[in-house]
Amino acid sequence: MIIDTPPKSGRTRLERSVLRWTIATTVLALSSGDPARAQQGGSRPAPDWREDWAVEDGFSLAVDATGFDFPSAIAFVPRPGPRPEDPLYFVTELRGRIKVVSNDRRVHTFVEGLVTRRPDAELPAERGETGLAGICLDPERGYVFATFAYRDSAGTMRNSLTRFETTPGTFALTPTKRRDFFELFAGSRSTQSHQIGACQVRAGLLYVSVGDGMQQYESHNLNSVLGKVLRLTVEGRPAPANPFLVDDDPTKPRNLVWASGFRNPFGLKLVGDRLFSAENGPAVDRFEEVQRGRDYQWDGSDWSMGLNALWVMTPSPGPVQVEYYAGGASFLPARWRHHFFLATSGLPQTAGTGSHRGAKGIVAVPYDTATGRLAAVPSTFMQFRGQGYQSVVGVALGPDGLYIVPILPMSDGQSAVLKLAYDPTHAHPHLLSGVRDPWLLFAQQDCLGCHSWRDRRQNRVGPPLDADSLLTTLGRRLNSPGYAQLVASLDARPDADSTFRAARHAVLAATGKDRIRTWIRHRLYDPRFDDPGALMPAFHLSRGQGEMLADYLLTPPEPEPVGWKARVARFLPAPGYRNMLLLFAVGTLLGWVGRWVWGRR
Repeated sequence: MIIDTPPKSGRTRLERSVLRWTIATTVLALSSGDPARAQQGGSRPAPDWREDWAVEDGFSLAVDATGFDFPSAIAFVPRPGPRPEDPLYFVTELRGRIKVVSNDRRVHTFVEGLVTRRPDAELPAERGETGLAGICLDPERGYVFATFAYRDSAGTMRNSLTRFETTPGTFALTPTKRRDFFELFAGSRSTQSHQIGACQVRAGLLYVSVGDGMQQYESHNLNSVLGKVLRLTVEGRPAPANPFLVDDDPTKPRNLVWASGFRNPFGLKLVGDRLFSAENGPAVDRFEEVQRGRDYQWDGSDWSMGLNALWVMTPSPGPVQVEYYAGGASFLPARWRHHFFLATSGLPQTAGTGSHRGAKGIVAVPYDTATGRLAAVPSTFMQFRGQGYQSVVGVALGPDGLYIVPILPMSDGQSAVLKLAYDPTHAHPHLLSGVRDPWLLFAQQDCLGCHSWRDRRQNRVGPPLDADSLLTTLGRRLNSPGYAQLVASLDARPDADSTFRAARHAVLAATGKDRIRTWIRHRLYDPRFDDPGALMPAFHLSRGQGEMLADYLLTPPEPEPVGWKARVARFLPAPGYRNMLLLFAVGTLLGWVGRWVWGRR
């Protein structure tokens, strides 16, 4: 084909537009390059995955195995075989594959293809949350149970349960038989994020949690499996003594129901004969003991999530898999005996650490087995501190540590199972007590439960925490004669605390912006220093953390960039040398396409 080209003395409007676009994107990419990288001759240090995490004091954190694709749950073989190739633990992957990690930490594909259709959008998009979610083992029979949601031939999302048979006791790297239990869930449709979840096996009985499918009214309907915890035999029959049993027909949902009235009971854990669940709500979550025949009253509201709960989590940290530690292991000190450990996902669609305490990590929940109540306030045990997207979805006790499953790759690109163990001599470089990330400190202290953050449109109990408000309103108060009179009146009280007195006079001795900074720092340490009736709690912060938070609060956010560069950047991928080459290639291609179109004219 011969293409007539226009004269070289002029360019078409299309060519001129393409040329301007190519030059603009190239200049943008060049001007946004990393100077440090350029000085190093194009090399940049590889990201350190350890920067992503902060852990409890004295604990080490290590990568145990890698090579997963959206791992979603983990289950350990209770008594693994002695050979290097014997299975140690199983890991589910959201897109339908089960992998098994052997004693030598090699990763093997146990089975694949449980989910064949990929979602419309991939994680961290919310539409990517559906798939293979739960796994539990029956060592006595060598059974591996997996729960998942899939789309049937008509495109309707359904829940399902599958059983794989392997070697009793030690299990195996591949199954010998497979049995599906599609018929148990055929009458109910599922949906994203409200699907079937965890499972547990004990004494030949299988417990399975099922979300409400975004149909909360079905959670109370005994003729639906949605919003229930089911109990059946490992052969898929109704378990004897189920509370609503009428006959032995497994296709009648009421025969399988153990408890009802749930929204998303993603976490399920048997402790002896007692069953516990961690359940996701709209804005609050709950941790509960699941008792025979009880309706847990989910009605579509956050208020209903507070019923029958051992602990109400607010704001929602998004609990997923649950583990329980009874004691006796060397890798967890005695203080962690009788604790549940909850994997918390936070909001997978939100980058960074999350907006509140406990999100995106592991939460330790102390439990008193004698009274059936929490023994103390739950605490953060491990926390994501990175800037990218991440969620923690799996947790399990292994023979040498507490194993953690982040669902997304870490900053170095690895998709890994992590191992936490108490080892002060090799402690992780980032400890929760030494957190130097101000935003993470705010999340740990639940500051955003009472205050808005740089957004006055959010109504909160406390004043907004934006720099402008603090510098104007607070500055006006601290520099007024009234504040000096307040200090004098507090000093004159017979019960005046000498430490508080010193803090108040440190504020008065400071000037300008430093006075505001000093006041904020002491307010964080103990708000009673100049306000005996303060309702704000005292935070256990080091001096360095208090100073860091005060500086952070008084630093205005960076202004939005303006000008042609910012306008172009809105429509382009993140700048860098690779994107520069890509954009240059695209611009060149479009230029040739424009010349060809003009020639055809």
